[in-house]
Amino acid sequence: MTNQMLEVVQYIAYFIEMYFILGLYCMISEHLTSESLKCGEAFYQCPWYNFPLDCSKNIILSIARSQKPLGLQAGKFLTFSSVTLTDVSS
Repeated sequence: MTNQMLEVVQYIAYFIEMYFILGLYCMISEHLTSESLKCGEAFYQCPWYNFPLDCSKNIILSIARSQKPLGLQAGKFLTFSSVTLTDVSS
């Protein structure tokens, strides 16, 4: 192989590796967001209004916190998701 061909192969391998890592982060973040929403729904579905007052307050705070789902973020401006992956791909 020539030196130029070797550089092209290294570039392609690097590109594939970075795309794989980004895809993995996006997949993990989507799963985390989904589980976070399920957790909030589970808190809401339990009979928290029949629990003692201190437990009810904690559950209400958990329900309020679950309104903003968790996810992996890049800085404070981008949340990894399948939309992020398609934006980067195009």
